[in-house]
Order: sequence, then structure tokens, then C-alpha cells
Amino acid sequence: MPILSRYLIRLYLPLFAVSMGLFIFVLVMHNFIRLLTIATMKGIPLWWIAKCFALLTPYFFSLAIPTAFLIALLLSLGQLAEDGEMTALRASGFYFRQILWPLGAFGLLLCALLFFLNHQVSPKGLKEFKNTRAKSFSQISRLDLEPNVFMEMGDFKLYARRVDKEKRRINGVYLFRYQGFAMSLRVSAEEGSYALEKGSGISMALTNGDIYIPNLEDPSRLTLAQFETYRIYIPAQAQADWQRNPGVREIDSLTLLKTLRRLGAGTAARGGMNPQAPDGAAFSPKDLAGFRTEISTRTALALSPLVFFLLGAPLGIRLEKRSRPMGFALSLLMIFFYYGFLVYGVGFGNRHPAWSWIAPWLPNFIGAASGLFLCVQMAKK
Repeated sequence: MPILSRYLIRLYLPLFAVSMGLFIFVLVMHNFIRLLTIATMKGIPLWWIAKCFALLTPYFFSLAIPTAFLIALLLSLGQLAEDGEMTALRASGFYFRQILWPLGAFGLLLCALLFFLNHQVSPKGLKEFKNTRAKSFSQISRLDLEPNVFMEMGDFKLYARRVDKEKRRINGVYLFRYQGFAMSLRVSAEEGSYALEKGSGISMALTNGDIYIPNLEDPSRLTLAQFETYRIYIPAQAQADWQRNPGVREIDSLTLLKTLRRLGAGTAARGGMNPQAPDGAAFSPKDLAGFRTEISTRTALALSPLVFFLLGAPLGIRLEKRSRPMGFALSLLMIFFYYGFLVYGVGFGNRHPAWSWIAPWLPNFIGAASGLFLCVQMAKK
């Protein structure tokens, strides 16, 4: 590799690494507080947070790589311009393509990596993370039962006048179970004991009490009974609460394409069954338009480093005095406009199914056209 290429890479890579680290740190801290709150409330071990971040790592990389590439590109070219090295290279007879090709080649490598992350790895990791987070709401590792306070656990509400946490004894117990807004069971007992079933719920043994079971279909009928001992298991959350239909961002592109091809244009107009849904939920034609928009969005974002190179390279070369701060400000402005056009294109594609394949490419079309124009102007100098 020529000396100039090695020099540019040594200049560029540290800036790219710092930019990646900064953006990933922001993304991690944004999610860390919420995950720590869940872990604290549910008594989940802290290693669960590390597992969540491991699942989110591909998603974080897919978000951070395009932005980090552009910022590092403009900062490195700005440093060359500010130090006068760009002028010296041009005066020595180097063409712009000879100077910039290592950065362009690196951008193409990032495009290939993003294509793999966006279409395959990131959706699966995001799906596993959201499933893990949903399951965590149905798990407990400790029980903070307080006297004279109603405690909700799934479909149940538990109340006790006195609580002995050391012996795990309770007195003056009232237990309610609900189906929607209707009470389907009421149990009252003089005393009882409870034991934590780690990760799932609590088991209770109540003594000397009454059971009241209303008939929800016929309010005039009910069941009353007295007991000496009554045992019951209370799940931490309703059995199916954690089960969820995955969002379109959690389905890999190959599955989306297979679904679209299987349904075809005629069947898509009538809707179909979601193969990723645990209960076989149907999706509408609007959902299918969202599938097409999502696939196009992932591909457009995968090619965003190339678009940023076409835009950033000629602009970075034109920087002169105070080039590094100007390069940073310019990169933020370009990111703002790129993602602004992307959001508009995605929304337009979701609202207009006929444009769902094309609309997400709006920022790439605008950016590539502008970048090619700037490159032609640069080559004329």
C-alpha cells in the first residue's frame, strides 16, 4: 500500500473509532437507565442487562456506523486542509482520486457490513432483546409485600393487614382475581404463609377463610365456600402477557421477502397471516406496504456511507481555516438533512403503498446527485 494511503488510514481510523465509541456510549446510556430500572424493580440480576446489550450490539452498530463514518471523514479531511497538507499534495501532482480512494474503499467495506447487519443480524437481535425484556416483566426474584397495601401480580391483587417478612407469614389476607374489569375470585383468610417461586410467582397456603366465586355470565348465581386450608399459586404476570407480535423492524429481510412473494399482489390485497406472530395474527395490506418500506429503508441505510462519501469528500477538501470545527458542524448538518429526508420518505412509503419500494431512497437519491455534482466540480479544478 502506498505511503499516502497508509497515512490517510492512520489519520482516519482513530477519528472513526472515537466517533463510534461516542455514539455507542450515547445509545448505551439511553437504554441503560430503563434496563436498570426494570432489573431493580423485578429483582433481576445485573448480568441480564449485559445480555440485553449483547443482543442490541448489532442494532447499535447499524445506527452508529454511518454517522461515525461521515464525522471522521470530514474531520480527517478538515485536518489535512487546515494543516496545508491537502494543498501540498495537490501541488505535488496527486489527483483527488489518488488521495481519497482509501476512504472510499473503507466506505464500501462499511456498506457491505451494514447490508449484513441491517437485513439479517440487527432484526434478529432486536427481536430477541424485546422478547427478553417482555419476559422479564413476568419474572420476579424477590417479593416486596407491604402491610395494608394492595399488590398487583398478573390477574391477582393481594392485600394483607400484617406481614412478617422474616417468617413469611401474613394475617388478614384478601386475594382478588380479575378477568378484565370483572372480579372472578375473592379469597379471605385469617392468616397464611407464602413462598417465592423464583422467576415465576408465589405460592400461598391460607388457613381459616372463605372463597367467593361469582358467575360472570349469570350475576344471580355464585359459589361460596369455607376452608381450613387453601393453597394457591399466583403467577407474577398473566400467562400470555409477555407474548407479543414482533414489529416489522424485528423480522429479517429474507422472511419479509418470502412473505411478500408467497402472498403475491392478489393475496396481499386481501391480507394474510403473520408468520412471526405467536398467535397467527393477520396483517393488512398496510402492513405489507410497511414490509416493503422496511426492506428498502435497510438497503438505503446500508449504502449511506457511500452517499456520505460522495457528499463529504468534495466538501471536506474545500475546507480551509478552522477546518476541523467546520467539518464537525457540516457533518451534523448533513446528518440532520439525510435522516430528515429518510423519515419523510419512510412515512410517504407507508402511506402510499405504490411508492413503498422507492420512497425510502429519497435521501440517497438527493445525496448521491448532490455528491456527484460536487465531485464533477472538484475534478474540474
